[in-house]
Amino acid sequence: MTLAVAAPYNKIHPSIRHVSSPKKRLTAAMAETSELIHLLRQQIANQESRHQQQMELMQKQVEALVTEMGNRATTGTTAPAAATPRFAPFDSTSELWAD
Repeated sequence: MTLAVAAPYNKIHPSIRHVSSPKKRLTAAMAETSELIHLLRQQIANQESRHQQQMELMQKQVEALVTEMGNRATTGTTAPAAATPRFAPFDSTSELWAD
């Protein structure tokens, strides 16, 4: 049985181009594919770990915020509010811009 190579020689990945026989090329391609799958799994695991850390940090922040809000509610303290400035009533007869 002869293995046929689907891609022309010039389209074979450079890391396996030096391999002479089609069977060896297939084996090299399978090894490369296996390595890529391993790297992708590792990347996904790293992403899941980072996501878990971010979720834990966010949970701590929310808990701290809820605790602070509860403390303020029980002590009756609130954050200082900015004073609302007083404006003169709008006069539609006055000129807004000088020419």
